[in-house]
Amino acid sequence: MDRKANWSWDNLRHFLAVAQHGTLSAAARVLGVSHSTVQRRIGILEQELQTSLFCRTNNGFRLTASGKALFGEALRLQTTLESISRNVAGSDADVKGRVVLTSTDTLCFSILPAMIMSLAQTYPRLSIELDMINTFSDMQNLEADIAIRSCEEPPDNLIGRRIGSVRFLACAAHAYCHDTGLSSFPSNVEAHHFIVLNDYYNTTPFHQWLTERLTRDTRTTIASGFLSAYGLCRAGLGITLLPSYMVDDSHDLMVLDVDGIPESHDLWILSHRDLRTTQSVRVVRQYLYQELSRLFAGTD
Repeated sequence: MDRKANWSWDNLRHFLAVAQHGTLSAAARVLGVSHSTVQRRIGILEQELQTSLFCRTNNGFRLTASGKALFGEALRLQTTLESISRNVAGSDADVKGRVVLTSTDTLCFSILPAMIMSLAQTYPRLSIELDMINTFSDMQNLEADIAIRSCEEPPDNLIGRRIGSVRFLACAAHAYCHDTGLSSFPSNVEAHHFIVLNDYYNTTPFHQWLTERLTRDTRTTIASGFLSAYGLCRAGLGITLLPSYMVDDSHDLMVLDVDGIPESHDLWILSHRDLRTTQSVRVVRQYLYQELSRLFAGTD
């Protein structure tokens, strides 16, 4: 690798976009440039470094070993540059006003409160409104400045950055496991009670994985969302799938051994492309992206 390469942040910025979004077209949409521009920038960077950064596959671009090494360094550099930019643009005291943040019930309940508290302590003149809703309707109607959502692809009128994906675990209450002698996901599903989500989640990979394993004779209770499923599971009703971040700190639930549960669709931090971004929105969006990436980002 040529250590004397003439580094360009713009090339690294295009590299990060492809690494985070998986395809040239998705990276081009996020950056607001053409498909060919992204491809050219990646080519220049690979030529400078004299190594391949991506493996081209039918499903998009995957990082090589060299690409993975560069990804971590480039992500840290991006955070540093954005921090410098915020400091140059104005002091913490200048970050003020109202920012409307919307996300799912589980993230609003378990992950985001600590992050919002940190923002409030750092920026005392900043007012954040947290809207807990599981659909994109609030963003479509321009009612929110920032959305954190899991989806296959963001709607065309929204732009943002891919954070990562959510891992799921099969679990049951300790009391249920004790009473049934359960330690792993059961093969005899008819002998157990399952908590499944409603039809809103039919297209999600983890929901499909669970329902494919149940039979017509399996006893089920339908929950409208993960908070309801968590409460029913903790009460000892039966087995369910939950996001790992809801289970990791729970002393009431036991994780069942099982392989192959797919992750969620990608988790994104999004804004409306037609909205003029204020300094306060930029600060909140960058902070949330940085913190959430530490929890969810994984690049294979």
